[in-house]
Amino acid sequence: MGKSISAIFGSLLFSIFLLSGCANKDVALTAYENKDYEKAFAIWKQWADAGYANANIKIATSTLPQKISSNNDLIIKQLQQAYNNGSKKAPLLLEDLYIKQHNYTKAYQWFLKADLKLSNDHDVQNHLLLITSYLKTFTQQKEALQKLEEALKTNPYIAYRLGEFYAQKGIFYNLKKSSNLLSYAYAHNIQKAGIQKALILLYKLNKEEEALSLLYEIAKSQNSQAFLEIGKFLYHKKNQILDKYNQPCISCSFQNNYDFHIKKEKLYKIKEMYIKNNVIPWFKNAYQLGNEKGILFLIQLDLDNNNFKSHKQTYSTMDLNQTISYLQSISSQYEKANMLLAQIYTKYLFLHKKELAKQIYLHHLCVDPLNALWHLYLYEKKFNPNSKEQQNYLQKLLAQGFEPAKVEQAYLNILAQKQLTMSLRILQNAAKQKDINALRYLAQLQIKHHLRFKKTPCDLYRTICHIEPMNITNDLDIANYYLNNNDITKAAIIFQYYAQKQNPKAQLALAKIYELYCDDKKYFHYLEKVKKQGDQEVTFLFDKLILLGYKKTNNLKHSIQRVKHLADRGDPKAIELLAQAYSLGITLPYQPKKALYYYKQLEKYSLQESLKNQLKIYQQINIKGIYNHMIDNLYTQLIHIDEKEKINYATYLISEQKIDKAKGILLSLQKYKDDQVNYLLYKITNDPSYLYGAENSNNGNLLLEYSKLIASSKPYTALVYAFRSALCNTRSTGETIYKLMLQINNSTEILKLYNEAKQYPKCISY
Repeated sequence: MGKSISAIFGSLLFSIFLLSGCANKDVALTAYENKDYEKAFAIWKQWADAGYANANIKIATSTLPQKISSNNDLIIKQLQQAYNNGSKKAPLLLEDLYIKQHNYTKAYQWFLKADLKLSNDHDVQNHLLLITSYLKTFTQQKEALQKLEEALKTNPYIAYRLGEFYAQKGIFYNLKKSSNLLSYAYAHNIQKAGIQKALILLYKLNKEEEALSLLYEIAKSQNSQAFLEIGKFLYHKKNQILDKYNQPCISCSFQNNYDFHIKKEKLYKIKEMYIKNNVIPWFKNAYQLGNEKGILFLIQLDLDNNNFKSHKQTYSTMDLNQTISYLQSISSQYEKANMLLAQIYTKYLFLHKKELAKQIYLHHLCVDPLNALWHLYLYEKKFNPNSKEQQNYLQKLLAQGFEPAKVEQAYLNILAQKQLTMSLRILQNAAKQKDINALRYLAQLQIKHHLRFKKTPCDLYRTICHIEPMNITNDLDIANYYLNNNDITKAAIIFQYYAQKQNPKAQLALAKIYELYCDDKKYFHYLEKVKKQGDQEVTFLFDKLILLGYKKTNNLKHSIQRVKHLADRGDPKAIELLAQAYSLGITLPYQPKKALYYYKQLEKYSLQESLKNQLKIYQQINIKGIYNHMIDNLYTQLIHIDEKEKINYATYLISEQKIDKAKGILLSLQKYKDDQVNYLLYKITNDPSYLYGAENSNNGNLLLEYSKLIASSKPYTALVYAFRSALCNTRSTGETIYKLMLQINNSTEILKLYNEAKQYPKCISY
């Protein structure tokens, strides 16, 4: 009727063991927290050896092994022992450990043993990694996915991650299945599943109303990610809103300065109001709810809208220096902060930190290789165009099938006259998909390289204008299109508008227009504005104008220092500028030997040009023939590079009255049938046979001599040739033209002859 004494005694002993065990566990935990790892390990080890799987798990998952063991053997042993002791969690932990060791074979073995219903979010991601990276056949992958799906009824995390998985492009892409799984997970209180479903509805199924309703519902529970996604979508929506006020495209259709200015300002104000009222509040709320990404998006908007250059309040309420300090303070936690810093360093060159941007992109290779390579390519394209590094980055992107890289390579191929048909097809297909770069490149190929396609440049720019109504680069491209078509007024209106908004490209373009009109004051005014923004090329141009005497300044010393610093670093443009400055003697003292020193340094960059410039210096200082030997030697080197340099050598010998030597050189060149050779031979021999065929020549000197020869017998024909010679600025044409006009003495006939001369291709002057 009752238990035996021994049974009661055994039960009592077991209870005492449990109580003492609980106490021991508490002691172990206290020891662990006090960093007495040996004591904690000893206690947990006793329990593990007694068959308690949880003790094995405790040893394996704590930081103990790192304190008492140099490898993972102990962890594996403890987890295997835990599995043998009946732990259902151990297989999931072993799967994770082997994945971290990239031992996918063993990881998959434990995946098969695991109770998938116990998987947490991280475990599910591990399962999917194994399925996609380790399993090679479609059948194996499908079976593993089915195994996962069987467990999702009691584990909504599996439904969430599978929902994400089926929404990705690939052989298992299935939006309907994805949406159903995400709905199931969201119904089981996984809010990020609801957010993911909303994003699919927004960007893949175009069900805007349903998606926003779902996001608003999630946002009511103060979910910061929901606030972020609503803000991002509403910002994405802005172009669609703005395009309604950009019909027809303002930059393609304005009538005058007032028309352009009023319409553009209206568009800017609508954009500003839309962002402030519909976008900013969502990002601010996200940040206030503790999501740092909220303020990162505000900083991105400040950069996109150039708010740091204007004097208005920034969206983030921080100035540029405060923004940099803030981003640096969180850069170890958020990679987005690093990428924003890189963007700042490449945008605001006056900070002189663009090299730091490249370091950030190189570090980003470990985080997002494809995105990092693209940014590195764009960096080299902007700061080191046509460099080997730029081409290397492009090739790496192409090897990974990166679509924007294909567009870049196609454009470069067409410029190099390579693979024309295929490259043009790539650009046109991308343009159909509304790729902005492809549309721009197709327009530029027509404007700069005179290719012709079905869509005109204006059609292409108008397309971009409707896709991105506030695309400043496109507006500047349209301005250059006007400039190319000699509509300088319209071009200047666009450039002026954006120059006022501190756009350096617009300011530089405006400077060049004023240079054309010889308005030095405005030319230097806009160059100065670009220079202040840290543009190194314009700073060098400014220094060049100063050193060559075109611009007066009180800071000549600074310009000389900057140029010498660049020259010391081997910059060929700076070396050439110093050579020019010393050879002119305007701002630097006239020192031909220093000029020769710098020109000689340029031999490794362009030997022929360097030798020619050295020749000019020696010819300037060749008093009483003291440098004849050097001049002869330089011409010998040039002729070795290009035999036609003999023409210049002969011209020099003629000036030195060495007629016989010059004649011998010129006669050796007659095989080339060069008109300048015939002209020089005629000048030193006065033999009219060298003017044979001159009427078909395009050489200004030969045309002029032929005009003189037939002036008395054929004055009308002679005047046509004289006019042709004058039109390419051949020297000494004035006297011949004057005599022929007196001889003809008929203004109507003379005008006809002048117009006839203009119909010929422009001649070449030497």
